[in-house]
Parts: sequence; C-alpha cells; structure tokens
Amino acid sequence: MNPGDLLAILSEHMDSSLEAMLRGIRRVREREQLDLRIQVVPPSKPRQWPEQAYWISRKAALSKKLSSCSPKGAVVCPFGRESPHRHICCETDNALLGSMAAEHFQEQGFNSILLLKKQRHRHHTSRLQAFARASRRLGLRVEEIPYQTDPIPGILELLQKHPRRAFGIYCPSDAEAHWLRSVLHQHQLPFPQQLGLLGTGGHSSLCFLDEPHLSSLEYPWEEIGEIATEHIASMIRGESLPAPHTLRNIQIRLGDSTQRRSLDDPLMQQARAWMRSHLEDPKPLEGLCGELKRSPATVCRLFKQNMGISPKRYQQQIRINAAKELLRDPRLQLSEIAFACGFNSRASFTHAFKQDCAMSPSAWRLQENEA
Repeated sequence: MNPGDLLAILSEHMDSSLEAMLRGIRRVREREQLDLRIQVVPPSKPRQWPEQAYWISRKAALSKKLSSCSPKGAVVCPFGRESPHRHICCETDNALLGSMAAEHFQEQGFNSILLLKKQRHRHHTSRLQAFARASRRLGLRVEEIPYQTDPIPGILELLQKHPRRAFGIYCPSDAEAHWLRSVLHQHQLPFPQQLGLLGTGGHSSLCFLDEPHLSSLEYPWEEIGEIATEHIASMIRGESLPAPHTLRNIQIRLGDSTQRRSLDDPLMQQARAWMRSHLEDPKPLEGLCGELKRSPATVCRLFKQNMGISPKRYQQQIRINAAKELLRDPRLQLSEIAFACGFNSRASFTHAFKQDCAMSPSAWRLQENEA
C-alpha cells in the first residue's frame, strides 16, 4: 500500500449520518492499519475534487462524475450500478423497507396510502412497489396519483373525495420527503393531521431542516462506513472485492411528520403551543405542568407516548429551529441568537446546536449562505 493514500468522502451534507459513517470508517482504518487520510469533499465543487484518490460516495448519481478525476477506486453506498471505476458495497432490502413503512403508517393511525407515481430511479421504484404490496397485505387502502412535476392537484382531488381518510405518503429518499414537506406547507394542506410523510435514509440535515421534523427509515450509517472501508481495503491490497452487503439493521427515526395522533390530541396541542411561546423558560417541565394542571410524570409520559421524546428534548428542538431562522440574518451575532432562543450562553447554544445538527452554528450559517 502506498503511504498516505487519500480517502475522499463525497457527501452532500455534514450531518449526524455522515458523522456516524465516519466513525465506522475510522474504526476499520485503525483495525486494518490502513494509512489513509480522510477528506470530506462537497459535490458542488468538482474542481476541488482530488485526483488519484480512493472514493466513497453516498449517492450513485454523483459517483458517475468521478472518472474525471482519475480515481484509484470508488465504492457507492447504499446502491447504484457497477462500473470499471465504481463498486457497490451495500444495498437495501426493499421488501423490508416497504414493510416497515406500511406498518409504521398503520401504527400511527393512517388508514390509507397515497402512492405518488412518477419517473424515478429504478431502486426507488422498487421500494415503492414493495411498500404498495405491504400496504395492501395489511389491509390499507392504496390510492395512486400519477404526476410529472406537481402532485398537488391530484392530492387536493383525493382529499375532497375522501375528507375523512388519513393518507400516509412514503418517499424513497429524504430529499424527496423534504421537497414534498415544503410543497404541502406552501399549499396549506392538512399535514400531518391528514397527510403523513415518511422519508428514507435518516439524513438529519434534511429531516430537521424544517418543521414538522421528518420521520425516516434510517440506514445504519456506522455499519455502512465500516463496510465501505473494508471494500476500499480490498482494493488497496489488490484482493477480489466481496459481494454487496444487504442492509437489514434499519430503524425508524421518529419525527413529527407521521405523528398524527400527537397533533390531534388537544392536550398535546396545548403543550406544544405553550412551549413554543416559552423558549426562554429554564425549567420548562415545571411551567408546563402548571399550564396543563398535570403531574411531571404524566406530562413526561404524554410526550413519550405521542412524540417519543421528553419535554426537555422537545424544548431543545424548537429552540434550535428558532435559532436557524435567526442565523439566516447575517447582522445577528451568535450570542444575540443564543439569548433570544433561551440559551444561557453562547457556549451552551453551540453545544446544543452541534448535538442536533452535527455542526456548529457558524458552519450551518456558512452552508446556508453558500446554498
């Protein structure tokens, strides 16, 4: 192995999923004693892509461009197509994803499925087909809406036709779910009370970018990092490459976008409204208990049952979302934003922001400005 080989990670966002993937990469690098320098490379700046490097890409479409920088070898995860410069290291079990999505909607009280049909990548089409089969197997009604660019007219027609139904919409990627979330908000549709939205991937940079936070079928990113690096190690040593690994350790990352019951519950509506108007409260549980006239144990149980998180964790989420809006104003200092959103110091604000977004507030602001 040549000393100091470069391993470039082609990734759209620096988020918690990439952080988990990097942990897996570093673990294998140490275990296999690989002399690899790791560099995360943004796809938006191809002129800065290093040449003669080993590559890991999280998106098949981006990896097609790698031949321009003479890669030593590249792996794609979690899916794509084989080529002389590109090897698929892992793939998804689409039947498993479809079953998990259908069961999740059923558990959350969505009695019908809305299937948005358009031209897609073949892997995404396969996921939606598996989802439709699983939904029918569970006895859920499946309605199909073909569209090219705008699904809203079909959705509106369906809601007018079936005003009492609650529809679950499964998106084969978080990027599509994030786009659809903004479209549903723009047209002021009953989301997520009547339209639930579930993504795929567990990319926190997209799931937590706006409210309501997206629920998502989360890939095991740390495991993916390990598998990808093991394939890179085989390339470096000139060994035959193993067959793609099928990912099965998928988890539901629960957000608000499928929490229909929590938004229908009058007590939860009151709790969420109070907490949004009391961002600065240092002891939210005490104030919330007084507002709801319930004990701390009852309030905590209410949040856990309806949202899967504690009141304190929910308070941090809405503080971070409020901070993101203020970060878009370049005139505001970080300390001003911290105090405006209820944090007692810039340091505590930065720590909480990194926990949620896997980057500092300054880095997030810079990324938004570049976008």
